[in-house]
Amino acid sequence: MSEQKLKTDKDGIPIDDPSIRGWSRYFNNRTIRGRANVAKTTLTLMLIGTMYYRFVQPKAPEPKA
Repeated sequence: MSEQKLKTDKDGIPIDDPSIRGWSRYFNNRTIRGRANVAKTTLTLMLIGTMYYRFVQPKAPEPKA
């Protein structure tokens, strides 16, 4: 039997590993694509959280005179 050769980058890190299944195929630390997806998701969630905090935060009650 011949072993399937994985595509690797210049440092020998697998670009895409067919043995990874489910969510971990897209979000993992073993492949370049997985690491990039984790970084993109993290930045997107931080941006959404910042926008929510700035635009949707509840207003502070006005002090009574």
